[in-house]
Amino acid sequence: MRVHIPKQCTYPGCKAVVYDGTTRCKAHTKEIPKRPHTANKNASFYNSRAWKNLSYKKRLANPLCEDCLSRSVYKQANIVDHVIEINDDYSKRLDWDNLKSLCYSCHSIKTHGEKKRRQKETVSGYWLIEQIKQIKRKDNKK
Repeated sequence: MRVHIPKQCTYPGCKAVVYDGTTRCKAHTKEIPKRPHTANKNASFYNSRAWKNLSYKKRLANPLCEDCLSRSVYKQANIVDHVIEINDDYSKRLDWDNLKSLCYSCHSIKTHGEKKRRQKETVSGYWLIEQIKQIKRKDNKK
């Protein structure tokens, strides 16, 4: 029989001791929150041999960050980025001209900007949909 080290329940505020090797006491075992599935929907593409080979060749051809280089800063490229995101145009995912060698900081800046742009589009799109719904409701009342 295997002996487990007693541990405190990981549920916030619970002081119960757990002896069976799990992380929560019996009262809180069913309350473990499930993480939403947030895996990258393009993970299979980014793990493909075609992408790995192409990104490796791009980094060999352009070993310096292209954004930094445009500002006369010489920094090693760590990431190959899609200029037009594959969510916007999947057909350009393996297009050499749609790729850019970037350092971590430039990639983070670009990704953050794209994320903000998408949020604005979603919010403005939501607002527009709500306005259209209100107009339709008014027309239906007449």
